[in-house]
Amino acid sequence: MADPRGGEQEAPRTNLGKNERILSVIGGGALAVMALRRKGVPGVVMGAAGAALLERGLTGHCRVYGALGVDRSGGTARAAKPDEGGFRGSARTAINRPARELYDFWRDFTNAPRFRDSITAVEILDESTSRWTAAGTMGRTFQWTSRLVEDRPGEYIAWESVAPSDVPNRGSVRFVPFGDGTQAEVHYSVEIEPPGGVVGQAILGLLLPQPQAMLEDDLRHFRELMESGAAHKRELQ
Repeated sequence: MADPRGGEQEAPRTNLGKNERILSVIGGGALAVMALRRKGVPGVVMGAAGAALLERGLTGHCRVYGALGVDRSGGTARAAKPDEGGFRGSARTAINRPARELYDFWRDFTNAPRFRDSITAVEILDESTSRWTAAGTMGRTFQWTSRLVEDRPGEYIAWESVAPSDVPNRGSVRFVPFGDGTQAEVHYSVEIEPPGGVVGQAILGLLLPQPQAMLEDDLRHFRELMESGAAHKRELQ
């Protein structure tokens, strides 16, 4: 929204701490889901309350705190703009295995549950298409169909989800040899773009509350698995 002086209106200043924002998003998302299942006045009230909590958590700004002059942000957080959403992250690590060996293991997508904590099953549909099932927090599961968009043996894999998808996403992994060729650096990137604006962002928060940490953990577990052969599996809370 533009302000009366002709410039773009500044986003509300963040006055919530990280934990309070997370709790607001979780609570707002839960109320939004419940509102969809209720009719009449109760559903409307739940929907309004859920929307208010979602706005509070996603922007980091509490109107009540603002009116009272309260600031619990610690001075380090930045207010999110309404059109911001989804997740884009990347991580990299060096692994004591040849690039081709790492590529071959990753390219067999049925291996994903062995090092990606959220993935519970992968079904290969054809040479370029697979169906993925993942577990989120609070007992939720979600699915998507993924197709390869680029595949360079021993070097690079890129994929994207196919509509309809619970959580649209795309990603890539690059294997870069170094040293005498028995080691490689792995570059892993993921983008998640939940549908539905604020509600979609809230659902993403419920399913994957810390996507960057999960991405980094997946890559670390991949390294441990490839170097020691010990698969890791963590139960989501």
